[in-house]
Amino acid sequence: MLASLLAHRLDPLCVAKGDDGVLTLSSGVLAHTNGIALLSERGFGGAVQANAGKVFDWLSAYLAHQADCGGVLA
Repeated sequence: MLASLLAHRLDPLCVAKGDDGVLTLSSGVLAHTNGIALLSERGFGGAVQANAGKVFDWLSAYLAHQADCGGVLA
């Protein structure tokens, strides 16, 4: 989702966890998001995960309805 909004400025990179549990970084985007799960696995606090969830929810709604982004983390 975020990659489509930033494509004009950034090249997309994705972090994926292999069957062996090793994280890899590669070009492209994932078919399914994994960022919030990775934050949890790596011990980021609840506030960071909650904000990431808010951004994810806002991006989902934005892509569906192209709304104003002013209050995404309010």
